[in-house]
Amino acid sequence: LFPDQSFESMVRRDLTPKTLVEVKETEKRALSLSQLEDILDLVVDDIGKDGAKWTRPGGGIPTREDVCLYDVRDFLMPHLKQLSSEADGEARVCLMEYVAKEAQHPAWYVSHWWGGTIASMIKCIRRHLKDRDLPAETTYYWICGYALDQANIKNEIPGAITESAFHRAINMHSVQGILVIVKDGSFSRAWVVYEIYEGLLTYDHAGRPKLVDAYALPEGADEAVGLCDGLAAVDMAAFGTWVQHKAVRERAFAEQKALVKEAVSFRVLDAKATEESDRKRILAHVATTMHGEHVLEATVHAWFGAARRDQLIAQGNLDALEPMLRDLRASSVRKVNSVVDPPAAGACSDEHRLEAARRFARALPASCEELRVHGLPESAIPDLCTHLWLHANTRVLDIVDMDLTAVAPSPRGKDVLVPLKSLADALVDETVTGAAPRMPRASWENLLLRPPVPPKRPGEKLRMLSLIRCRLNAYSAPSLLKVLAAAPHLDSLSLSWNPLGPAGFRVIAPALHDARNLAMLSLIGNGLGKEGTNVLAPVLAARAATMTELYLSDNGLGEEGARELGWAFGRLRKLEGVWLGDNALQDAGATHLAEHLASDNKPSIRRLKCVDIFEGNDLTSGGEDALRALLGREPLERAAAKRAAATNDLDLQYVC
Repeated sequence: LFPDQSFESMVRRDLTPKTLVEVKETEKRALSLSQLEDILDLVVDDIGKDGAKWTRPGGGIPTREDVCLYDVRDFLMPHLKQLSSEADGEARVCLMEYVAKEAQHPAWYVSHWWGGTIASMIKCIRRHLKDRDLPAETTYYWICGYALDQANIKNEIPGAITESAFHRAINMHSVQGILVIVKDGSFSRAWVVYEIYEGLLTYDHAGRPKLVDAYALPEGADEAVGLCDGLAAVDMAAFGTWVQHKAVRERAFAEQKALVKEAVSFRVLDAKATEESDRKRILAHVATTMHGEHVLEATVHAWFGAARRDQLIAQGNLDALEPMLRDLRASSVRKVNSVVDPPAAGACSDEHRLEAARRFARALPASCEELRVHGLPESAIPDLCTHLWLHANTRVLDIVDMDLTAVAPSPRGKDVLVPLKSLADALVDETVTGAAPRMPRASWENLLLRPPVPPKRPGEKLRMLSLIRCRLNAYSAPSLLKVLAAAPHLDSLSLSWNPLGPAGFRVIAPALHDARNLAMLSLIGNGLGKEGTNVLAPVLAARAATMTELYLSDNGLGEEGARELGWAFGRLRKLEGVWLGDNALQDAGATHLAEHLASDNKPSIRRLKCVDIFEGNDLTSGGEDALRALLGREPLERAAAKRAAATNDLDLQYVC
């Protein structure tokens, strides 16, 4: 910025050595984190020069830590408006234009209450950038208080909500999602209601759902905590424990009991606004859409109450759970993540806990596109499968720590329940063993006098499937083959930590061979051994055109397995990451694989971003140096950093 210049010299364009940029389109007035910090520096500098001007009605002068946008509006904006009018003959005050050099397209829209401090917003955005692994200097946030021309606010908010700067900004093509800065009183603001509605219940121009993240700064803390829509980058780095990582990370937000209580008791009609006309227009906009205010309320309750809901399922507390399940059933939640911890000894009856799990599965809304469950009792599988069959809307299915090979009496009859078979039946559109009776799908013959349109099988929409630590073995491989064959468009598959062995993998290999879109394959801890590599190598060669990530750690491949896989590795020209730790590899085997990775054209080697081959293998210092020479230091060092982050970033001891 201009450390030797005051606001006066910056506003007077004729006196400033650098002319301030004027961005005509309000929706393109976004800020980076450093630019927002620059604005705070300017505000604090002005307070230091003329503190008396900033005296609040109740007494006291704001400090760097508690100055908010209401202070800026009341004490700084009138002064800037006067200076701007004197300089140009026309008042114009947009704080974004003081720190930006050109128009900046927003990547995220920030929903916030003006009573929140600027310092806390900066800390929330800093944490958001870290969790999402976004570049700080080129990720721009649209924040109304800094983007709107405060001297001509009426021009920014015309009659219809859909014509306002808010609506244009939130629906920009570049906007990935909405960041909600949560503070006491946030959910009572009408504009926050509108912004949450746009994020949770509408789609972008490409028909994709928007991301909605919520962050808050706990009292007296320097680090913000947040809820992310789906899995954040920091969760995905903890491969295989991503659902648990997300649950542990977000528990800090759930501990903000006052904020969560306000969210789960949120009511649209209680919202307030500075201008009553704005409130009426917002409520009319929400109420007249196909969803209505009741769906919005249920969606907010289900979103912020997820952690509490999981606790009640673990406790088997049916009475307290039922209102939360009503909200879940009535909501339009698109992503459901449920991590149910094992109950303490004697904490609740198994019968109540199993019934709570079944009720949760029956309450899943039709809008659910991503379903991730960890530790849920196996008795919920039939109802989960019924949900998959009825709605055929699930794109991501992530099941962790559930015994899919269990044989037990069905909760609804004398049939024997095998969860994996129920899952296979649901994905291929057959009767689900042990599930409740289902209504037949509506056919076109009953609606229109024209030929029927055959419905898609539920598995055809599935893009990501994870069955981690589900005790899948060679005996369950035929049912697993049926599951995989029913999902031909998978681009991501994880079967980690299942004792499939070479015999089980040989059964499912045809489905992997035919998975034409498969880009990520994880077979960590499957016990493939040397025998399994004979089957794996042709599968990898068949998927050479699509495979970008391959996880083969902890499979006991040994030297013979490495030699068998070498020729297939040489064909993986799009491979960006490969994990080969804990495979008893020695210098010769590891070098053989590295040579094949480096054997094809040079652009392929430049594409390699992460190679994990040092950890848990029997390599000498000379062998490690040879690998660095073949593959470069950067991919190897990045793999070590990722492994450290996955184990040290959060305390995951309780799931190990």
